[in-house]
Amino acid sequence: MIIIWAIALTGYAGYSFYNNMKISRAMKVMNSPELDIEKIGMGLQLKKDKDMKLKEVVKEENTFLIFFSPSCEACVKELEFINKSYKGNQLKKKPILITASKKHIVDKFIEDKDIPFEYYFITEEELDKKIGAGSIPLSFVIDKEGNVKMGKNGWSSDKSFQEELIEKVNSFN
Repeated sequence: MIIIWAIALTGYAGYSFYNNMKISRAMKVMNSPELDIEKIGMGLQLKKDKDMKLKEVVKEENTFLIFFSPSCEACVKELEFINKSYKGNQLKKKPILITASKKHIVDKFIEDKDIPFEYYFITEEELDKKIGAGSIPLSFVIDKEGNVKMGKNGWSSDKSFQEELIEKVNSFN
């Protein structure tokens, strides 16, 4: 019985250590304004009802962008949190969503999740060529010239991570 308890305790400690490292790494990335991407080209080609460029979408001094896919579990968790935070007035900046997923899938996802944010489409080639960050969810606060003020890759369900994300995004109002 003592051996089983010791194994369980060791497993929990290992998981806790791993989870804290994952959170720490995500926070380090979030605290780095570069995220290996210093600027997003304002000529990034988007689609909604018509073809447009990112510069036509970015209207505020600082804009919150989230690159996502409805089939990405981490993306769904992030968007649920962002949606809840925005509707609960904790998040002051309304994000703009960008995806390379199929329109009918995204439209249904947005409707089912009751997400009130603008969303646009991008081709996978454009995403890889112009952003090239490797994985999603990928979130940025950018200025009108496309300079990255804050960048984050990935998601953590850790409450302190989520609180810091909201605080950082709100700091760019």
